[in-house]
Amino acid sequence: MINLDFPWKFSNGKIIIYTIIQQAKDSPYFFYAHDNLIGSVNKVNGDWVQISGRQALDSVIEGIGMFIEEHINLATLPNDIIQGWPNEVLEVDTISDEEYLIIIADNVDIIKFEIEFRDQIPELVNQEWQVKFQVAKKISDESFEVDVN
Repeated sequence: MINLDFPWKFSNGKIIIYTIIQQAKDSPYFFYAHDNLIGSVNKVNGDWVQISGRQALDSVIEGIGMFIEEHINLATLPNDIIQGWPNEVLEVDTISDEEYLIIIADNVDIIKFEIEFRDQIPELVNQEWQVKFQVAKKISDESFEVDVN
């Protein structure tokens, strides 16, 4: 499940926070204002469109779509990391959109893992801002950090 908070500023200066929720992969994204369902959006033929609910401004729908695309990689990133290193990674904690804590098994050679991780993690991160990964063993003090742009 994906759950995002999207701030939108209207031309009159009023700011509203839309909550965007996707229940299952490949399903539409529902967006709410003040816990009230407004509608749903999905990407159709490369464009974000509203597919149900009360009609929202085209600029809001476009903004929601862009926001989803910016954050969707982050929403799946912890699972992608676990799937990429299933024998090494025990847990991925999201600290923020910009920082992750990765716990690896104590029997992993951290030097070899660091070389592989540094080489492969940029392929999984598709963001315009810097993302920091703190990698640590579950029990021992061995750790390293990687910053990816």
